[in-house]
Amino acid sequence: AYVNAGICARRAGDQASAEDFFQRALKLKPGDARALINLSQLYYARGDIAQAKANLTRFMQVVPSPDAGTLLY
Repeated sequence: AYVNAGICARRAGDQASAEDFFQRALKLKPGDARALINLSQLYYARGDIAQAKANLTRFMQVVPSPDAGTLLY
């Protein structure tokens, strides 16, 4: 539910709430691929390349060979 709320917040332009929702999702399930990829994209769009890379690295550890369905949000 938190990932979906984060996606909705991000689409509405509320980046702070989106980040909070994705972080909450990761607290409940640290390996949530959708939360990790969306958080990575959020950080990248913000220009925080180090955080984007860190989350993308975690994502690749969880999903070593992602398919298109995993990457869609």
